[in-house]
Amino acid sequence: MRTLDARLRHLLARVREQADIDGTTLAERVGWRAGTVEVLLLTDGEHVPDDVHTYQPDAGVSTARVPVDRLEELAGHESVRRVESSRPLFPELNVSRADVRADLRADLRADVRTDVRADVRADARSDAPDGLPKGDGTIVAIIDSGIDYTHPAFRHPNGTSRILHLWDQAATAPAGGSVPYGVEYAKEDLDKALSDPQPTAIVPHADATSGHGTHVAGIAAGDDSQLGGVYQGIAPHADFIVVALTGEDGVTLGSSTRLVDAVDYVVRRADGRPVAVNLSQGMNGGGHSGETLVERALDAFARRPGVVIVKSAGNEQEWRTHAGGTVEEGEVVTLDLVVRPGDVQDDLVEIWFDGDDRISVAVAPPSGPQSSFTEPGEEQTFTTRHGDRVTIDSETDASAGGDTATTVIIAGQGVEPGVWRLLLRGGPVRHGRYDAWIERAPRDGTAAEQTRFAPASADPTRTITVPGTARRLITVGSYATRPADWNLGIGALSTFSSHGPTRLGTPKPDLTAPGETIASARNANSALPPRPDLAHTLMAGTSMAAPHVCGAAALIMSARATSGLPQLTGEQAAQLLRHTARQAPTVSDGWGAGKLDVARAVELAATAAFPAVAGPRVEGATLVWETDVDCSWHVRCHTALTRLAIGKAVAESHEDGFAREHRADLAGLPPGEYVCEILVTDRAGLWTLDDNAGLGHRIQVGSTPAEDDFQRVKGVGPKISGLLRDAGITTLEQLSALSVEELTAIVQPAGIGAERLSKQDWIGQAAELAAELAAESVAEERSAVPERHTFTLTVTADTETREVLNCEIRHHQSDDVSRVRGWDVERLLAFVDERAGLRH
Repeated sequence: MRTLDARLRHLLARVREQADIDGTTLAERVGWRAGTVEVLLLTDGEHVPDDVHTYQPDAGVSTARVPVDRLEELAGHESVRRVESSRPLFPELNVSRADVRADLRADLRADVRTDVRADVRADARSDAPDGLPKGDGTIVAIIDSGIDYTHPAFRHPNGTSRILHLWDQAATAPAGGSVPYGVEYAKEDLDKALSDPQPTAIVPHADATSGHGTHVAGIAAGDDSQLGGVYQGIAPHADFIVVALTGEDGVTLGSSTRLVDAVDYVVRRADGRPVAVNLSQGMNGGGHSGETLVERALDAFARRPGVVIVKSAGNEQEWRTHAGGTVEEGEVVTLDLVVRPGDVQDDLVEIWFDGDDRISVAVAPPSGPQSSFTEPGEEQTFTTRHGDRVTIDSETDASAGGDTATTVIIAGQGVEPGVWRLLLRGGPVRHGRYDAWIERAPRDGTAAEQTRFAPASADPTRTITVPGTARRLITVGSYATRPADWNLGIGALSTFSSHGPTRLGTPKPDLTAPGETIASARNANSALPPRPDLAHTLMAGTSMAAPHVCGAAALIMSARATSGLPQLTGEQAAQLLRHTARQAPTVSDGWGAGKLDVARAVELAATAAFPAVAGPRVEGATLVWETDVDCSWHVRCHTALTRLAIGKAVAESHEDGFAREHRADLAGLPPGEYVCEILVTDRAGLWTLDDNAGLGHRIQVGSTPAEDDFQRVKGVGPKISGLLRDAGITTLEQLSALSVEELTAIVQPAGIGAERLSKQDWIGQAAELAAELAAESVAEERSAVPERHTFTLTVTADTETREVLNCEIRHHQSDDVSRVRGWDVERLLAFVDERAGLRH
């Protein structure tokens, strides 16, 4: 794995060429501002260079803004394992039909009041005196374009705000602000503004003209009772925390770094109260199995009891942004990319395949010759006849997931229109599966910027947008309660809704909810027309489906609190929602477990008890634990924790029978250290995954490995040690035999140059340590040779009484003899000790 991701390496190459970065697609894709970039950092420890400001360290993932000329230094820092560029996110609003009015026939205008709450059974009767919970005591967090805080749906009946905190990330930061950038408004500020005839003069925040955030918030938890109650949100009594992301209105919606900061802010401000977080934005970059740092960070938050994160599945199904298939050894597979006229932004494609396979990639532009093939771990850049600059950058062990990611970047003043070909050549392959994704581009107007795969190359599966492929996020697809095409019928899966599974085969989405076409709160400044009245408008997309489930998550957490039960983690909330989902009308990778059923989910949440894992421990090569109820179990193991975390395993063991005491014998595995996770399932089908809070249960099979001698070299840590071993350098002797040039090439991915190597003299240190180890080994061998001493004991005894008369003991090595009267054991042992030099 290289420390800097492909986008940052491409940026550095452009900077070295003194290219103008300002205003380019590349600038937007890496969060460029005045020679600095926003990044996500994965670290082994808590410390990075002192002058690099980081915010929100969680599970080793932090955000930072870093000068570009410091990137390589940061990458070379001993605690830094990965530096990932900030990546733009896009609203999951279906924009293939810009004018929603065109979707509604005149004779169906009255049907705009279709009762979505009834469809998801949010108003179903229950045993509770007042029916289903309404979200009291919980918080719904909307991380989106902003909110029209003056809208009646977000105010109490007395006119005060239901919003506890509002962070406007794009606002100009005041001196001494309470947030790292932007402006924070507390409920007191909003209440003061709402009591004034000109509220925005006091709190100058407004939602984007798209009104995306306002609409999403209304679906999740809007209280429409002051407007007739027809378009009531799912959790109308919940409080709000709102984060307004930066972005180009109607085009982009924040970035991966700002999203991590936003979720951290929400969790901090919630201060232990149950919070359901809605994310209705995504991207196509990454391996689509939870590898990205933004997914790792969000997964870490969703581990916490009382924190549930809901993510829209994406609207990629009709855009042909994914291709996938298999390639055999010696075979060449061609993927056609269709670039439309008017594409002035860079195009970026990521091709992922298993690390055990060797698949090389070449690019053929519409005119001009094909490039040479780029092997895994290699990189090349060339310029086409049209003047487009093409970079093919292949990274092994990408994102520490064990797989290879080859990134193709096509950059130019205007990318040559026509059919570009990506050629994949199979070398030695074990699996042969490949998946390729085209990064999102602005889709307003003619959507000319969005390059697509040709129909023959496109694969309609695995189109869930990132971070929706994270393990602990609840991912939501869309079905139609007011369809654009009435021929498909009410209740059909939306044609735009992204399909699963993840790249590694994990089922996604988790379930579906109404997303086509939804009436909800309208931003006062919205560019969309009022439908059916001034306070509401219509939108469609998985952006609208996710907040239905977010509101439902608030209700089930409210039910847990009322019942006095422990709060739910993201995994547990997802289980309840999947268990209670209504069966989908068809079988598809787009439905997940089925359709949202709020009433059943709340009913189950009020009583559900998840099995608990107790006392996990290691006994030799056996993993031992107990459960509080009868459970079956499944243990998964890997040699690398980061690979286990995304669902990979090199070994598995299971027991289908139910018991409370459990033992997983792993002695049959090849010798080595393994990290394991334990999955236990009770008789009701509820399960708990115990991975030791993300650290894994470590178990040694076979002999204990020797200490890592490389880390005895000053300046060498786990990262450098890993690079050396990857290069086949396993001993200090081998390290000491390298030249500075050879060593520089090996540690180049960590950003360490020849000057530093020479200054710290790793090669000389290795030679000295190797000599010391050799001397220690000789001494140990000498001291380890056993001394053999032999003695002869002669005993004289009375034949009748058997009484010992005397004893004679002879030491053969010195020929010394000692004679004693009777059976004097102490004198005999003293003789042995003296002659053999024994110590007790």
